[in-house]
Amino acid sequence: MYGYRSKIGLIVPSINMAIEPEFSAMAPEGVSIHTTRVPLSKGTLEGEKKMLEKNDEAVDIFKGTAIDILVYACTTASVVKGRGWDEKLIEEVKNRIGILATTTIISVLESLKKLEAKRIALALPYPDELNEMEKRYFELEGFEITCMKGLGVTDMMDVSLEETYKLALDVDSKEADAVFISCTGLRSLDLIDKLEKELNKPVISSNTATMWNVLRMLGIDDPVEGYGRLFA
Repeated sequence: MYGYRSKIGLIVPSINMAIEPEFSAMAPEGVSIHTTRVPLSKGTLEGEKKMLEKNDEAVDIFKGTAIDILVYACTTASVVKGRGWDEKLIEEVKNRIGILATTTIISVLESLKKLEAKRIALALPYPDELNEMEKRYFELEGFEITCMKGLGVTDMMDVSLEETYKLALDVDSKEADAVFISCTGLRSLDLIDKLEKELNKPVISSNTATMWNVLRMLGIDDPVEGYGRLFA
């Protein structure tokens, strides 16, 4: 049956059309993906705040299901709510439905620690207000942001793979230990290996970091090839 090894539950913004295909591409055999959505029409600060009002409903949808872990898969949600919110959400999920839980931003932080990357180049799709908030979030977590560049869009489906590729190249510098491509709704999975070879450093995205952390938490160590050295 589907998910005979593990079933991953995702809470994602409604406009996100990238995470399910990318997660499915990375999922080892026997791991299945199951998603619910929270309303988000545009990726703005106000839109994010309204989306976050629906958190409890989204968590409750998974009550009584057979998922093994629940992931809040939105990078900027954590940035908007601020440090400490993710840990509270994880504890709330454990208390309410009794399963493992994590978030994208927690996964990104764990990934950067795994890669021993302290100086980060941020490739961001968001409007300036959210970009600045994310930069500040990472700085408060002890990371140095060597360069940051945003695309200023509010619907990530408007961004082509070529634009994301150019953004990652533009934001990199020799000072950066790693490049982080932010946003679970931004298609980038097919670029990771290519970028790492060209830049000669780790490149992670919100989706690769989240999947890596989820598999680690589930105790699944199957090789996941073609999506960056994080999985090596």
